[in-house]
Amino acid sequence: MTIKKAETIKYLQGDSNLKINVLGEDQKLYFEQIDFRVYDVGGQKGHRFRWKNTLNNPNAIIYVVDLAGDEEKNADYLKEFDDIMEFFFNQNNMKNLPKNTTVLILGNKVDINDSITETEIEKEYNPERFTNNYKIQNISAKTGMGLI
Repeated sequence: MTIKKAETIKYLQGDSNLKINVLGEDQKLYFEQIDFRVYDVGGQKGHRFRWKNTLNNPNAIIYVVDLAGDEEKNADYLKEFDDIMEFFFNQNNMKNLPKNTTVLILGNKVDINDSITETEIEKEYNPERFTNNYKIQNISAKTGMGLI
């Protein structure tokens, strides 16, 4: 079973009925007395047209990295991260986000591969190129480790 972003949200909502969301559908999440509206707009090139229309000045960006991926997939994840960050922080597609916009990088599937540390993710992804307000957390959406 592959656990994805949608399942992470469902876990935080306390929903044991895991199901895949329709891409672009928003999810409402109430967690630790904070109301969230979460959009899964996809990072792949074919989904990027949704960014401009759906994500006008987001308060935060959550990027999920699959720690169980191979080297080729890891390179793809890093490229997608860079493209997303460039889009929101360094291009004129919309008003650039402030340098203090929160970016959360979740290293998912730590239950499958715990050899990649948060420090290694930070070094490879280097989020401070884009924001001075970031956090990196290894998690398991399957077991809940690192989520609460």
